[in-house]
Amino acid sequence: MLEYTLLIIFFLGSILLFQKYIVRTLSGRWKGVGDSMGQGRLYDPNFTIECGWRNGVWYDMACYRANCDCKSVAANATTCEACIASCAASQPYCQD
Repeated sequence: MLEYTLLIIFFLGSILLFQKYIVRTLSGRWKGVGDSMGQGRLYDPNFTIECGWRNGVWYDMACYRANCDCKSVAANATTCEACIASCAASQPYCQD
């Protein structure tokens, strides 16, 4: 009985001793999975650009919000697509 108790104490002690490394390993795995869901694009709060996807084209969302009028009554598909194409050309980072 003493041997089993010492074995359990040794096992729990080793888990407590390496707790920081276990948590870092799990966090790294979690980050890797999250980054893979971002289609290779990583988030950097200072440099990340929000990109949108429409009709097979990646475009800059800030440019779209500032310049494109695609939701009003006066908008039509031709002007909207031309504006999105200009936003796609203005930001090469959004391209695949």
